[in-house]
Amino acid sequence: MSARRALLLGALGALSACGLRPLYGGDEGNPPVGAASGGVRGDLAAIKVATIAERDGQVLRNALLDHLTPEGEPRQPLYQLVVARSETEQTPLRRFDEVAMLQVLGVSANWSLRDLSGTVLTSGVSRTTARFDLTRSQPATEAARENARERTARGLAEDIRTKLALYFRQRRGL
Repeated sequence: MSARRALLLGALGALSACGLRPLYGGDEGNPPVGAASGGVRGDLAAIKVATIAERDGQVLRNALLDHLTPEGEPRQPLYQLVVARSETEQTPLRRFDEVAMLQVLGVSANWSLRDLSGTVLTSGVSRTTARFDLTRSQPATEAARENARERTARGLAEDIRTKLALYFRQRRGL
């Protein structure tokens, strides 16, 4: 065996012993009483996402459903996720020709995970931003704004899913 091959095999062996474990899969740990089966993925799939106000809230709710329960909403949920969404728009830069101006859409979501009795198990705030251009064309500007809102919804949903997965992982003692 060449020295290069031996070095590569040694590095792979050391990497496998580094203690990194998958966040969503693998061992189920010690599920608390009433916890879903299937590990962290099962916990996430047992979350009912409450209605979020306004159209942009529904876009966020749909993104959360895609990220938490990709196989459909749970028939017998164990948890409820309550989310309140807010947004701001800022114009940090203005072009000299005023043909387009950069807009920054900042969106935050205050969220809480509750059990079926309404007790808050964990909560947090997730934030994200997206940029788009304001142009002289109102339809183009509105299309760009909607696209930015959809991108922020996906970003918020990913962040909330990660925070919930970490909570469930810790709760299971993993």
